[in-house]
Amino acid sequence: MVGPARDMLGIGWLAGRYYVREARRLAITVRTIPIRERKEILHILSARMREATQYEPVGGLVLQEAVREVLIEAIRERQMAVAHGARGFDEPSWCTPALVETWAGAFYGSLQGRISQKAFDRVDTVFCNLIAETLTPEEMFEPIGDLAKEGAGAAALQLLDRAIQAVHPDRFLDSIDAAGEIQPRLATINTILGRDEQERFFRIDYERLVSRMIDLENRGRTQVLLHHLDGCLVETALLTGALHEGLIRIRNESYDDVNLGREVQASTLTLIDFLNRAASTRREPMP
Repeated sequence: MVGPARDMLGIGWLAGRYYVREARRLAITVRTIPIRERKEILHILSARMREATQYEPVGGLVLQEAVREVLIEAIRERQMAVAHGARGFDEPSWCTPALVETWAGAFYGSLQGRISQKAFDRVDTVFCNLIAETLTPEEMFEPIGDLAKEGAGAAALQLLDRAIQAVHPDRFLDSIDAAGEIQPRLATINTILGRDEQERFFRIDYERLVSRMIDLENRGRTQVLLHHLDGCLVETALLTGALHEGLIRIRNESYDDVNLGREVQASTLTLIDFLNRAASTRREPMP
């Protein structure tokens, strides 16, 4: 074997070796995470694996597309975790999508012939063993929302606290300074709310924002929207707070110590209050 064929074989071997080593490294990290969080992480990993492998009997392009969708979503979730302040693989918000990304990346690579089936089987075995030693068969098949939603309220509060600090009135010299910092954020939120160019600096209404996030969630668009706002702390925090309220309403839940709905709502309203202090009460002239 010579030339390009030999080169491709060498690249495939290196890629396969990378995925196997990454899987083993992540497994070591996961075993150091407290059992409650570890179960949540591996429950999501198990669900994502089933989401893709259910198409194995069909095979072909259908299976490839299913695995590719799982991979793309994991990459988005990991990027969002970093944007929201995650700094290490031992943090569940980063570790969970990293596991899924590694597994789905290896699977997708094997389906496309970029790594060997043997390499993927090793990755798959690492993660299957990790799941089997942590979760009971019953836990593997619990609805994913029952575990995934726990901790979402705390994460939303942390994000909102950082955003509130970023636009707190005490940070600005005067109203002009505040307007220069805040009005571009108002314009982004009002665009998401569907307002026209002349209303880009209008006040944000909490109920209208929650309704908008419920609509986007029902259409499966919230994660895409948040992905596009990567790096925009204030806008991401505000939409996350509104989405958290929207999900509570969709599930017909009451506020409790798990979802922290009352606390998230209060922080979201505080952030809106600070943003609205720089809002305009008149329509802007067309450019």
